[in-house]
Amino acid sequence: MEPIFPYVSDAGASPPQASYFSMSLDLVAVLGIHKQKKSAFFAIITKIHLLCFPSSVFLTAIARFRQLRYLIHLNFVQVNHADASLENRLHCRNRIALLLSSSAALCLLAVGNFRTTESNRVHTTAAFAMFTLNLLYFSWQYRLSRSLFNRFGVESPPTTLLIFTLLGIVSYLICFAGSTVSMVQFGEERFFADTSARMHWRPADPGYLAHVVGTVAEWVAINSIPLMYLCLCRRMRRFERASKV
Repeated sequence: MEPIFPYVSDAGASPPQASYFSMSLDLVAVLGIHKQKKSAFFAIITKIHLLCFPSSVFLTAIARFRQLRYLIHLNFVQVNHADASLENRLHCRNRIALLLSSSAALCLLAVGNFRTTESNRVHTTAAFAMFTLNLLYFSWQYRLSRSLFNRFGVESPPTTLLIFTLLGIVSYLICFAGSTVSMVQFGEERFFADTSARMHWRPADPGYLAHVVGTVAEWVAINSIPLMYLCLCRRMRRFERASKV
């Protein structure tokens, strides 16, 4: 490839790496769509992150949803439901977070199975949707964690999660802007239809600089997501009541 930093998807678009790319994204997205005993379920997800991130978007979301549901209920019971409306809002936010992450997992399946060399428009749309949903999910997680800490002193201030989420949002916006500008300068039809030209984008071609800015930002954005999941993993590892979730 000519670009210093290709798009992540273009780096895994040609055989044989394309097969590994699709298989790994399917594994990431689907690994958690089966049920386990609750205590075993929670123990497994906290350890799996140490072996292969993100051992699943969906599995992690389910584990975190159950943990927060328990913590919200427990702490409001202890204060005799001092603010029932706040409790309902937190439970609603928790369900929305689960929906966001589940949708991100479905988009990840589409990213892995619709390659840029075959269905570039579908792949690109799914990739941007996946990034958007993941960043919304972690923004929602930050709000939930901050509310529980401010109200009950639960867990710790989600400062690290906030830093990585902001890093992901900024790099994603730069990626979106760079990709859009480069696509316009390169030619939209050529960008989607001419795979060879896109994957061998030369410095003399129009839109090259914006393309490199966008691809570098994409690598930063995609590597910030594991860091966000590891923030949640640490919170789940420190949770001592997994058998009650």
